[in-house]
Amino acid sequence: MQLTKDLRIPSTLAPAGEVPAWQSAAVRKGRLKGAIISSAVFIVLAATAVVVLALFTHPMWGNYPQVGATVAGRVEFHGGKSTICRVDLQFNLDGTPHTASVTDDDPCSFLPHPGAQVMLAYDPKNLSGVLIEGHDSGIRAATALIVINIAIVLLPALAIMVAFVRSYRHARKAAGKKPWREVTAVVKGLNADTEPTSLLLQVPDANGTDRECLLRYRAQDLPEFAPKPGSPVTLWPVADGEGHAIVTTPGCGAVTDATISTPNGFELRTFGL
Repeated sequence: MQLTKDLRIPSTLAPAGEVPAWQSAAVRKGRLKGAIISSAVFIVLAATAVVVLALFTHPMWGNYPQVGATVAGRVEFHGGKSTICRVDLQFNLDGTPHTASVTDDDPCSFLPHPGAQVMLAYDPKNLSGVLIEGHDSGIRAATALIVINIAIVLLPALAIMVAFVRSYRHARKAAGKKPWREVTAVVKGLNADTEPTSLLLQVPDANGTDRECLLRYRAQDLPEFAPKPGSPVTLWPVADGEGHAIVTTPGCGAVTDATISTPNGFELRTFGL
């Protein structure tokens, strides 16, 4: 069977009826469920982020109507190294007087002084959402903070979604149409301190030459599998030929995703070789 692009090893068909069927295997159901849920969560979070940003930045791009206003006063607040200025405004709409306040991260000396006439962009649906034309640093600073917080939430959600989707696609590609194979290898090293667990195997290639390959798998998925360095092991893998596989072992009803690669010098040194 083809494990990677440059490693093909002898194998036999695994015993019929003793290995999980792909369509009913827990790896398919679990990975598919994880892919669907993680994708749905990411889409909901991303849509929410877009809506929040659109609503918050709307005064800058929403073509709000404008009205003349008078600066009634301004108050500067100091907190640590930051300074915030609140500007109070008065304006009339259809003969009705209104008041509003704008908060800006600039010092008050940067903003219109009391008695100054300014142009005010306002949201007709919510008069508390106003913007002094030419003074939008407050919205920009708050928007940057919102973007940072959105990134903190969205990037991990994206990473989780990609991991689940790739996991399902690799498992489907490996097991969807291929039969389980049985291979025998010798354990040359085991590193259980990493996640996933790294298992260094010695296997004969198609020419009978002993080769080394590195199998990374989730040990918690195969609790009955306890390989020991120097001992032979029997594995039932299904591989896509490009380094991705799902693996189970005789007597273990569970399966796990795995990756197979040729170890480099650094990886061999971690096994003391």
